[in-house]
Amino acid sequence: RKEAAWALGQIGTAAPATMPGLIDALAGVLQRDTHDGVRGNAAKAIGRIGARAESALPALKQALSDANTVVRRIAKRSVRHVEKGKP
Repeated sequence: RKEAAWALGQIGTAAPATMPGLIDALAGVLQRDTHDGVRGNAAKAIGRIGARAESALPALKQALSDANTVVRRIAKRSVRHVEKGKP
């Protein structure tokens, strides 16, 4: 699951037609997965997508309170990337 979340972020930047569904899937993983590494990779993938992932901001902002420090740090960076439009 961890590698799949990372791979989805790679695909998303190259496949604009799949973007809305991909962003929703990543946001869902970020909110519901029990594995820290999976949530971290989902947050990172959303950040790589950048401004086009604006709909995932609520999930990213929720992850700012994640129990895992690394997930929180990645979510913080990804929020900046989405808000500033920087992949």
